[in-house]
Amino acid sequence: MDWHFCPHCDTQLDTETWICPACRWDPLAPPPKAEPAPTSSIVERYRGTQWSTDAASSAMRPMSMVGRARTVVILGLVMVLGLYGGILVVSDFQAAQDRPASVGHR
Repeated sequence: MDWHFCPHCDTQLDTETWICPACRWDPLAPPPKAEPAPTSSIVERYRGTQWSTDAASSAMRPMSMVGRARTVVILGLVMVLGLYGGILVVSDFQAAQDRPASVGHR
C-alpha cells in the first residue's frame, strides 16, 4: 500500500492526481513566489548599533569633538605659520628696496 500525505494539512493525497483534496496542494505546481523582504533605510538598519546617529548613541560624540579640536589646532598652526611667513616676506621686501644715494651716504 502506497500512502502519500499532503505536507501542509496531512491529508492523504489523491492516488490518481497526487493533489490534496482538502487544500488543493499540487506537488507539480510551481512554488509561489515569495515577496521580497522590505528593505529599510540605512538609518533604520543601524539604529541602536554603534554606528547609529541617534542622540541616544553617545559613542560617536567624543570622537567628533576630538576631530573638531584637532582641526582647530591644525588650522591655528597653519595660520600662525602663514602670518610669520608674511611678516618675513614684508620685512625682506622693505629691506630690498632701493634707497636714494643721498640718504644712505655721508
